[in-house]
Amino acid sequence: MEYCTKDSYLAVSEDGTTYKELYGLSGFPQMGGTPNKIDVTNLRDKRKRYVNGVQETEDLSFSFYYNREKSGDSGEGENKIKESYKALREYQSKDTLLHWKLVYSDGSGFKWDGRVSVYRDSGEVNAALKFTANISCETELTDFEEETT
Repeated sequence: MEYCTKDSYLAVSEDGTTYKELYGLSGFPQMGGTPNKIDVTNLRDKRKRYVNGVQETEDLSFSFYYNREKSGDSGEGENKIKESYKALREYQSKDTLLHWKLVYSDGSGFKWDGRVSVYRDSGEVNAALKFTANISCETELTDFEEETT
């Protein structure tokens, strides 16, 4: 069965155990990357040879729609941060190392630790307000599967 991006979400935790979903996610980046290639060709080789080197993970950029609805206003419970921009700006100002997880619609995803930097996106006529959260990747990206009930 194939899946779509619908119902995917980004969640944050200060303690690594209790995660809260960030409301308004509209786009997520490629997760992972290709390791650098190190040339190990010697003078007896007939063609170039390589071994894998360090894998570089750029900051992860997530797109969000901006809103000012307070948590709990829509009856969605305690596990959702509705004012994502405000919450992420507070984390940024404290330079807090946070625990993150991106959960895809099938329950799989990635976990990592990093710091956030937030900025408002440019705008144009007849467009929704958006912001971008750039999250550093200060640990390895770890695959996981959510337990489904």
